[in-house]
Amino acid sequence: MDFGKLLTRAWEIIWTNKVLWIFGILAGCGGQTQSSAFRGGSNYSTGGGYTNPPVEELPPELEPFIGPFIRLLKNNAGQIGMLFLLLCAAIILLSIVFFILRTIGRIGLIQGTLQAEAGSSNLTFGGLWQSAKPFIGRALGLNLLIAAAFFGVAAFFGIFLMIPLVNFCFLPLICLFIPVLWALQIVVKQSNIALVAEDLQILEALERGWKLVRDNIGNALLVGLILVVGLGMVSFIISLPIFMALAPLFTIIFYGASSGFDQTIFGSMGMAAICILAYTPVLMVINGIIQSYVGSSWTLAYMEFSGLDAGSISKIEPSVVEPA
Repeated sequence: MDFGKLLTRAWEIIWTNKVLWIFGILAGCGGQTQSSAFRGGSNYSTGGGYTNPPVEELPPELEPFIGPFIRLLKNNAGQIGMLFLLLCAAIILLSIVFFILRTIGRIGLIQGTLQAEAGSSNLTFGGLWQSAKPFIGRALGLNLLIAAAFFGVAAFFGIFLMIPLVNFCFLPLICLFIPVLWALQIVVKQSNIALVAEDLQILEALERGWKLVRDNIGNALLVGLILVVGLGMVSFIISLPIFMALAPLFTIIFYGASSGFDQTIFGSMGMAAICILAYTPVLMVINGIIQSYVGSSWTLAYMEFSGLDAGSISKIEPSVVEPA
């Protein structure tokens, strides 16, 4: 397997067909760091009748740093509880929406790569959307089934790991489980591609993905390792501005004095939120490019593993929309 050719071709496809970046952004929904958690305390004030009583249960050396947060929680317990419930509901709703958008994005990337390899030179969002629609229901079912299976296994092990003795005995197995989980994630990727590329049903796609990874385990792991290491470095670099925006906030938290602490901390949180919000569109575009590259690379790898060539996928309806 020519890894250099595969990775180069993946870049050529997404660079020539930049519409795939849109599907990459969809495929990465929910993966970026959200800055909405930085909120100012509008119901909190240091003026009026508010006092700054010491928090007796804290050691004196920690009170200037942790005390203001504990007092904030005590003085606004009802509002914070309501916000917590609303936040949980919003997280559940957004998780469902992101799950659907990620699935649509992945299907679009698979279709786009397949059609580019089949000779389509003018991929469009509308055309890819039309060709992806027949697979959305099955792809959602496939990924929901996989998510439920992973959740069940994690819950099973989580219950046993609550027992200290079992936790100690299972620690070596947990270390071994990490590469197994990584390999299973590759199976999931190949199963999603099989569902679209060969128009398979859910269980057929899982079986096909498992067989391909089993028969090409070495090459599959190497492709995964190259993508994880290379794109992990890129992701770290593009995340540096977020760390820089948060650096002043952490400095104030660890080295700030108790005098004027509340106003300073919330002001720093506000500035950090503004910087992160301003950078978020850039981060989304770059992440979309990364996701489109990953999706295209795995689709090309699937074609290598399965022997699927341009002639075999010529039956796929092209997404080219002819001008009127």
